[in-house]
Amino acid sequence: MHAFPLLFIAGLGADCSDQKIHKIDTGDDTDAAPLLVVDPLTFDFGDFRAGEGDSVEVTIRNEGTLTLDLYNVTLEGDAGFVLDASGLDRELSPDEETTVAVTFTAQSLEHEGRVVIESSDPAANRSVVELLGHGLIPALYVWPSPYDFGKAEPDCTRDGEIYLKNIGRETLELYSIAQIGDYFEPDFTDITLPLSLEPDETLTLPLSWTPDDYVEYEGELWIDSNAQDPVVNETGQGADGEDYVDEYVQPISGKVDIMFYVDQSCSMDDDKVAMSSKFTDFIEELEDLEADYQVMVVTADDGCHNLQMIDSDTANKDEVFQQAVNGNSGMFTEAGLTISKHAVERSVPGGCNSEFLRESSTVSLVLISDEPEQSPPEHHYTVVLGAILAAAPSTYVSAVAGPLPEGCESGGQTADAGYGYYEATQATGGLFLSICDLDWGEKLSKLAEAATRVKLAEFFYLAEEEVEPNSIHVYVDGEEVFDWTYEDIDAEEDGTGTNYPPLVRFDSDAIPGEGANIRIEYASAVDCEQ
Repeated sequence: MHAFPLLFIAGLGADCSDQKIHKIDTGDDTDAAPLLVVDPLTFDFGDFRAGEGDSVEVTIRNEGTLTLDLYNVTLEGDAGFVLDASGLDRELSPDEETTVAVTFTAQSLEHEGRVVIESSDPAANRSVVELLGHGLIPALYVWPSPYDFGKAEPDCTRDGEIYLKNIGRETLELYSIAQIGDYFEPDFTDITLPLSLEPDETLTLPLSWTPDDYVEYEGELWIDSNAQDPVVNETGQGADGEDYVDEYVQPISGKVDIMFYVDQSCSMDDDKVAMSSKFTDFIEELEDLEADYQVMVVTADDGCHNLQMIDSDTANKDEVFQQAVNGNSGMFTEAGLTISKHAVERSVPGGCNSEFLRESSTVSLVLISDEPEQSPPEHHYTVVLGAILAAAPSTYVSAVAGPLPEGCESGGQTADAGYGYYEATQATGGLFLSICDLDWGEKLSKLAEAATRVKLAEFFYLAEEEVEPNSIHVYVDGEEVFDWTYEDIDAEEDGTGTNYPPLVRFDSDAIPGEGANIRIEYASAVDCEQ
């Protein structure tokens, strides 16, 4: 779990914000006080190649009537920014000003930082200047990584593919690819190295694995480029078919596990403040419905929850929530479905969210962003939903985002259409609400009411991907049933190129009821006949 001090600063995100610093009318012109004015309020250095950059001068001025004391002027952010405060005058008389300089040097694709100014201004004793910079550099993204071939009988060959994509802004040079370890073999028939990948270009590398014994196999694929040099770990297990048992419990009314994902990009700061101020409405709605609830907030790439789980026994629920929505961010900060997938996958014993996904609970994922869903290609929303529903079949996805097809604008704030989020809500029966509707109290009340609806799962993904269909037996509360079908979607059928786990789907008039135990017995199919 991520640890944060239980302290909330209104309008200040943990990583980025669009906070404005301006004169504040106290309503009493006779009060003498210092008044801090900073220029610029935000600064985008623009695009630079690696090792290149620019500098900007930040002016700090006292437009008040008493002396302004500057307690601290510090820099927060990554190593691409350097602060020079050597000429700082820490005591400013009325109408006096001083300056600091910030130098930017491009080192990665995206840079975010901030100059934090602590002063004696009673209306703004902590002020922030937001900094952005962008690198014109190549960046290599490889998936799947690690790569698991699963199980196969000795002397059977399993085929697969690794994808290498340039997600940067400059040409990527791929120098070499080396296989470490026997029995794994990349296919370079149609690939000649070295080669170049332009931005957004993807290379497909076929792989195969052929075990010769009933043991576990490990290998490594080493990739050398002018960007990252990743190593893909490969695994596989020589084995005969085995018998498996998967068990699930349908949820019961009023018991719900709720997860909030909140986009941490700059443009979301006002929404986070407005939403946090109305969280009490959300809790009151849950308690009016007599719900057995718990709530967690996730923002970081790993999906681990911020602060603590919130339930009926939590003290200062609104303060905990306010701090939690201002959490860490990363490369997936505008990929809410990917972060949600990671959160659900870590809701297992020993995982960072092990308290989540209680037995017989409906799961409600609430995703909030002013951008479309931006998971990378291998995390197409249908793929991510498949992974989420495999772990938690009784899941609603609700979203607060820009309405389709054109997004929205309200109060000077804009939101792009929430493509990806909208489709996820429709696929799971959740709510889709406009982020531009200003009444967050009403939105949160609606989300709370929707979250407490019991959702009886209609289908259940199987834990083993290689399944012998004729071996499947399904039991509900100990009695074998036959009103179901087996589905196994081919990787190419939906256009994503990703393998989904097979599933058992109940007929619409035979869906097991609340609290029912579902037991699925089957054998794996891992021989050469597939």
